[in-house]
Amino acid sequence: FDVLPKSKLFLRSWILDSFLFPGFQKNATACLDRIEMSQHRHRHPIPPLSCAKTTPNQSARPRSVATLSSRSSTLSSKSSTISSKSSRGGVDEGPMPAPYIVEDRRMLSRVRGDGIKIVTVVPDGDLTPGCCACCRAPDRCPSLSCLPCCDLPSYIVNQVRASRYIYVRENSLEWNEPRIRRAAGSCCGSSCCDLEVEDGAKVVYFDDSTFDVVRDSTRYCNEIKTFCFGGRGEKIEIESKFCLGACYRGRSPCLFVPACTPTICSSCARKHVVYVENAQAAVKIIVEARNDAQERMQIDRI
Repeated sequence: FDVLPKSKLFLRSWILDSFLFPGFQKNATACLDRIEMSQHRHRHPIPPLSCAKTTPNQSARPRSVATLSSRSSTLSSKSSTISSKSSRGGVDEGPMPAPYIVEDRRMLSRVRGDGIKIVTVVPDGDLTPGCCACCRAPDRCPSLSCLPCCDLPSYIVNQVRASRYIYVRENSLEWNEPRIRRAAGSCCGSSCCDLEVEDGAKVVYFDDSTFDVVRDSTRYCNEIKTFCFGGRGEKIEIESKFCLGACYRGRSPCLFVPACTPTICSSCARKHVVYVENAQAAVKIIVEARNDAQERMQIDRI
């Protein structure tokens, strides 16, 4: 509207000059009237309807009970959302879910009912080939990896590394120890040229009797042996022994397994093996998490 006075003067001069052209005078006058009307509205705006005063004869439109109740519920939900925002530093996370409580087995209880908290992630051990493996087998011929000078194909090694993890959760220990198998194919149901990863995820809760002992069982001269023959990192064992540590408690159908039994023959023993990057640090983290969970759940320590 700042340009209205200038345009007004221009139109006035145009009207004065339009006597030579009488047909344009009427249109110019109409344009000038519209500009003056818009300038008057700009200086004296019409008040909005919400601010207009009502006469005594006018009555407000009655609102239904359903409308008022819906608005009150909306306000209460907004207030609860604002309170949850203020308690969480302004982040809108919604209402806090209720904890999940299991009375019959308290160790399965969770702080939040919609998920399990991961306390920490333990670095897992790396699959390292021996010094004799100077090359990798071709992707389409993985059978050559049985030779001492050939390692597994690159794609399967990357999949194994990506699949491994060790999670110390609020009430349990979870890890994935993937295995390599033949992919599905047309040769008796298997492929002769492709490999794939089979997940071997395990979960052991802290109230399991197997959590009797968590110890570092890394082999002696592990670095030298890994360089010469390959390895999977440092080793920790979660086990349950009796008879002064001479026997493992067994799974059905075995009652016990002597501790001197080779690992390949002790599948019935109640123990778990986890390969990590640093065994001493991993044992400390797992034991502290187990003790904290048992104290929080008010469970007698094993």
